[in-house]
Amino acid sequence: MRSHAWQFVKRLLGREAGERWREAWGLTFAILVLTPLTARASVWFAVTSGELINRIAYFHHPATPTTPMALLTTAATLAAFAIMRDVFFTAVRHFFSTTLHGKWRAWLDRRFNEALLDSNHTHFPLRCVRVR
Repeated sequence: MRSHAWQFVKRLLGREAGERWREAWGLTFAILVLTPLTARASVWFAVTSGELINRIAYFHHPATPTTPMALLTTAATLAAFAIMRDVFFTAVRHFFSTTLHGKWRAWLDRRFNEALLDSNHTHFPLRCVRVR
């Protein structure tokens, strides 16, 4: 079973597959990696947001005072998680997804046009004949 799966992967990603297939699978793999990272970054954002609210709430508390440096560090970490999630993960994932979709549509249109305009179809020559 393992050798059949390995042969399939080798054929899928090897020389026989072509550059387009490797690019499509690379984009798909990147999307599959970035999707859970986006979800994980959202969890990090929520946890850090709760920590920031906690530090603000206990800023003047006499038993457990929060230092301004700790408050600023937590705020900077929260901003870093927001930027990482929105810019690096979500935007890049959307770019890869849009690129994959555009290339898939171009491939599908090209295949459709080749099938429609080949010499075995009679409807294309009939539409091109001029009536005098």
